[in-house]
Amino acid sequence: QTFSTILRLVILLFVLFYAAVAHSQESRDTSYVGVFLKSLYDFSPAEYSFGADFYLWSNCTSSLPLFDQLEITNAKKIEEYSSFRDEDRKAFVSYKNCKVQLTHDWELSNYPFDKQRLRINIEGQSSIEFIYLLKDKAGFEIADDLRIPGWEVEKFQVEESFKFYRTDFGYRNTKFQERRFNHISFVVTIDRDSWDLYFKLFSGLYIAFFVSFLSFFIRPDFVDPRFGLSVGGLFASVANKYVVDANIPASISFSFVDKVHFLTFFYILGTLVLSSISLRLHTIGEVQKRKKIDRRAALIMLITYILLNILLVLFVL
Repeated sequence: QTFSTILRLVILLFVLFYAAVAHSQESRDTSYVGVFLKSLYDFSPAEYSFGADFYLWSNCTSSLPLFDQLEITNAKKIEEYSSFRDEDRKAFVSYKNCKVQLTHDWELSNYPFDKQRLRINIEGQSSIEFIYLLKDKAGFEIADDLRIPGWEVEKFQVEESFKFYRTDFGYRNTKFQERRFNHISFVVTIDRDSWDLYFKLFSGLYIAFFVSFLSFFIRPDFVDPRFGLSVGGLFASVANKYVVDANIPASISFSFVDKVHFLTFFYILGTLVLSSISLRLHTIGEVQKRKKIDRRAALIMLITYILLNILLVLFVL
């Protein structure tokens, strides 16, 4: 008798639990979200942003307008070309044709061999207690004619997660029990066309090194040309650093660009030090020893400089 009573009570609790869950799911709006990306443009590392032109749509059980259901959380500016809304079999389909300026933290430590993961971040305007966002079936595509000068599209994907806010938004915990918000990221990974830009950025730097390298083939007692080549190469390499840094925003990280330039500074400084040693040996009559040092220094510095630059490039590829 007691066992039967307990069993009935357990069954009743399960029924009430599933009824509550079902009621919650019925009262909660479900929105299937998708994006069709038409173009990417206005890449601006200095302003930490990029532009995107896309269709954004929702297939939802709610009659709320699109931007009352969801938010583009990394949008700086939104312009709408047009919008559309229709009711289809008790579901409300709505889309907007948007031109949006989006924030992006440009990772340029490997510039110009960098990749970027550009995101369109969509989040529910209410917690999952009230509205549930899901990616639509095949809900992320890009236009066949999408072209980005200087870049190649590597892949595109959708990432789903939850965003938790440590606040009840004024509900005083009487209604707002669930603080998770659906978060959907439409991600495009792009790879920079690097080699042309690489030689364009660093050709002046490498010429500056090779100019200073020629000082090993000048007698050290010809002080002006021997030291002038290294000093001129050093000034040229510093000028190249300023020009390259003007193309990218300032960063506290020690980037690939910094490594190549500081390597060249060090080697040009090395030619000046070795020229001073060579001049000292020549002055005291150690001519053969001076010639031997010049030949070996020229060979070692040329080979190691080329190898270290190759290793730096291979490390970031």
